[in-house]
Amino acid sequence: EREALATAQLDHPHVVSAIDSGKLADGSAYLVIQLVRGVSLAKHLDTHGKLAWGTAADLGSQIADALAAAHAIGIVHRDLKPDNILIETRDDGRLHARVVDFGIARVVEETVSASTSGALPLTRMGAILGTPGYMAPEQAVGDAVDARGDLYALGVILWECCVGRRLWQGESVTELVACQLGSTPPTLQQELGGQVSEAFDEVVTSLLNPAPSKRPAAAAPIRDALRRLALIQTAPSTDHSLAQSLPSAPLALPVARLTVTAPVACSPRSTASRFRRPAPTSWSATRWHRVSRTAISCVRPYARHWSAAKC
Repeated sequence: EREALATAQLDHPHVVSAIDSGKLADGSAYLVIQLVRGVSLAKHLDTHGKLAWGTAADLGSQIADALAAAHAIGIVHRDLKPDNILIETRDDGRLHARVVDFGIARVVEETVSASTSGALPLTRMGAILGTPGYMAPEQAVGDAVDARGDLYALGVILWECCVGRRLWQGESVTELVACQLGSTPPTLQQELGGQVSEAFDEVVTSLLNPAPSKRPAAAAPIRDALRRLALIQTAPSTDHSLAQSLPSAPLALPVARLTVTAPVACSPRSTASRFRRPAPTSWSATRWHRVSRTAISCVRPYARHWSAAKC
């Protein structure tokens, strides 16, 4: 019911929406969600290995777009991880990401309704909600969580997509939290060197900052930055082999030539053509032109009558 209420407010291409929910006769709850023909990001990484940083930036921009839509209406996911991201393959080969499982999502209005009704919100029940290794340090210690907690999880996901292993490792939740709070995560440049763009590394590093005040506060700028980086990476490069095969000198193409000759005098074909004159250029020529036209109009009826009588 909690997930249905959260996803019912979201109609987004990168969010798996809930279609129906309710309770069965035995009292158990059910939830009907949108069908996604794909696998989770975690299974995709296990099957195909790590992703190129351009592909990771493209996926990250889609996930950030979904987070921006959720944060805009006051919903914080709080359990973003590769298992809660479903991947579909498009016809052009690109990956399409959809965020799922808003089961422990926090709605802003929840705190207000809980304070008025006297009930404890889900974040005040004394349990740590989230997945160790992906939840932000402030979430792991029980502090208030906002949109910056989801962006921290996004940074962990992008780091693991490029490197191909878990960022934080430990035998228990305590070890994971202590590692997050007491150590600085290695950058992608340190792990992969020149295989990753410096600009992309800077974005991921900013998301992994353990201090919420030093972390990006909104998902929309992160979405735009990752989208630009993905476009730059996937832009078609110049085919230098083809360019080298082209001749350096311009091609000599045949040019059609037109020869202008003097007009050819034609024999008169009719009585009227005998009186045709060039275009008038003076007063006398104009007068002669008018006289000739008058003569033609006078002779033409007799010429027709004569032709009919001859026939």
